[in-house]
Amino acid sequence: MNIHDTNITIPFVTCAHCDKGWRTMVEMRCPRCDQAVGIPFRLDALETEHLMGIIRYQVDQRPVMVAIVDDCEWFMGDHPWEAQYIWTLIKEYLEDFPTTPRLDAALNDFVFNFANTIVNVDDNGDMIDEHMVHH
Repeated sequence: MNIHDTNITIPFVTCAHCDKGWRTMVEMRCPRCDQAVGIPFRLDALETEHLMGIIRYQVDQRPVMVAIVDDCEWFMGDHPWEAQYIWTLIKEYLEDFPTTPRLDAALNDFVFNFANTIVNVDDNGDMIDEHMVHH
């Protein structure tokens, strides 16, 4: 799976043993060290709860993307795995609750940002961004 694929549904994963990052639709062992199965990128519990508060309660006040940029100091805005994770949280939320125009707009914003963000890789094709960590 190409690390630069613009399909937001293909998860970023990392190896807990050697920190290699890659993308895959199936559970698989690290292609570099073969020591661990890839762990999907996640924000920590406090960051996730903060996002869920924005998704649940602030959708009628401001666009979701604006609220996240304004209220989440950890949000970098240029990391595709953050966009992917937030997009996934919104999709999961919408499995139980009706959508709104602001949530629909947020999903589109994250798909656009994801498709237009560059993943930095080294000569071996490994991601070199220090923000790519598993939680």
